[in-house]
Amino acid sequence: MVPLEKLKKIQAFAHLPEKIVARLAGSMTEELYSKDETIFSEGQEGDAIYFIVQGNVLIRKTLDEKKNTYKVIALMGPGEFFGEMALLENRPRSAATLAQSDVLIYKLDRSEFNELLDGDQEGALKLFRGLVTALSARLRETTREMVAVFEVGRTLVQELDVHTLATRILGLIRNVFNDDVFGAFYYWNEFIAEYELVGTEGCWPEHLRRNRPKDDLLFRTMAIKMECIISQDWTADARFSEKARSDWQGCRSLLAAPIFGMKGPVGFMVFG
Repeated sequence: MVPLEKLKKIQAFAHLPEKIVARLAGSMTEELYSKDETIFSEGQEGDAIYFIVQGNVLIRKTLDEKKNTYKVIALMGPGEFFGEMALLENRPRSAATLAQSDVLIYKLDRSEFNELLDGDQEGALKLFRGLVTALSARLRETTREMVAVFEVGRTLVQELDVHTLATRILGLIRNVFNDDVFGAFYYWNEFIAEYELVGTEGCWPEHLRRNRPKDDLLFRTMAIKMECIISQDWTADARFSEKARSDWQGCRSLLAAPIFGMKGPVGFMVFG
């Protein structure tokens, strides 16, 4: 059983009658996960839906198991939910979830939901309505992202100089965000042996308008892990040293992505 008052603060339950929320509270279990701990693995049996009460959860998909490469699908925070397909399908998990920080979640087993469905179909329908509303919002965001990916692809095949190309790509990606986002594009320049700042979008901080060294801590981390970096609270992200965070001061949150060539990273994009 989980605390009723905390459960009522989760968006999916905000418009449910209190008797239904009380029943759900009695059916759910509370789980704690430490930073970097796996909540469930890709391919694992899907038997529950999870609601985030505290902390952040990373959703990632395996690209190449042998090379240990992954794609980050989403970063979720308090009030959001994941694993919802377990309520509809008896199929393995399509992605893995990891705690990006210490996480508190509420877990609703499929068996418990089925009992609710058998005993209170109206209540189960109202719960589904809340979940579908949230899923529709996610779908709208996904559609915007797909349009951006298409436009980026169309831009890449044009014969543009690197500065024009960088500026156009930054603009297309920046438009996907709903927040006041700024971005920069860094491209490896072998003549000066640095990552050259070749394009910016938005109010990119003045003190960051410079080239970056080959051993930049943020870039080196992405090159080694071969994956993007997502940080909702960059100033306090314990995954990175104070030196790494201070090198990128001015970003409240941060998204950084490597651009790989045949022999390794040839550039990076950073959004704040």
